[in-house]
Parts: sequence; structure tokens; C-alpha cells
Amino acid sequence: MHKKQNIIPLKDLNLTSRFLFDEVMDDPQAHQDALSIIFGRNIPLLSKVETEKELRVSPLSRSIRMDVFSMDEGNSVYNTELSEEIGVKYMQAWEEKYYEREEGREEGRKIERQDMIKKKLQKNKSPETIADELELTLETILKLIKEMEAEPR
Repeated sequence: MHKKQNIIPLKDLNLTSRFLFDEVMDDPQAHQDALSIIFGRNIPLLSKVETEKELRVSPLSRSIRMDVFSMDEGNSVYNTELSEEIGVKYMQAWEEKYYEREEGREEGRKIERQDMIKKKLQKNKSPETIADELELTLETILKLIKEMEAEPR
């Protein structure tokens, strides 16, 4: 007799799901990021991350099962257990890093556009021509020119 398994779509999973937790924590960088978020400092890991690792210190003793096992440069062992607190904390920090990167990228694109506009203005090109060449709206070009003029030199 076969048991019917409920298949949950990946989009409906979060880090409190055993499957997704193990998959994410299998990535050494993701695990290192999670530990850094939990401890509030950088944790440089040495060993390859292992999920569902059994550890036995003696043949006579019982083994323990760790959700995610890793070791840092100081030989500290990290046993990261699945918990809702870790999942929520990690996802919030990841989102913050994501948005910081996006803001940085957007700022970089803005600076690059302003540099191109400045060069084209030095060649006595009109804002309309610049908008056409850079495939941006005239409104965007005029806004960037105004911001460039307002910046202290």
C-alpha cells in the first residue's frame, strides 16, 4: 500500500520547512550568512556544511543528529537547528541586504547616466537628442540635469 504524499509548491515553502531549510543551509555562503546574522558578527567557516549530520564521539556513546553542522576557523562547532526564529530573522536580514544592494545599484546607474549626460552636454547636444540617444524620456534627462546642477561642485 502506497501512502499519498502532499506535494507543496516551492513558492509556498519558507525556512521553517525542513526541506527548504536543508537546501538553503547546504549552501556554505547561505549558512555562513545565517550564522553571521544570528551572532551579529562575521563567522568564517572552515568545513563544508553538512545537513542531517550524525556525530558520535565514542563507539560506546549514542550519536546525536545535528540539523546543520559546520566548524569555524577557531574550531568552534555550529549546530544550526531549524526554528521559526532563525527562519524569520534570516529572511528579514536577507531582505535588508537585498534592498541595500538594489539601492546601491540604482545609485550607480544614476551616476553612470549623469556622467553620460554631462559628456553629451559638453558636446553641445540638446536634452531631446540626449534622451533619444540614451533611450530615456526627456523628463528623466531634465530631472537628472537639474540634480547635477544642484549638486555642490
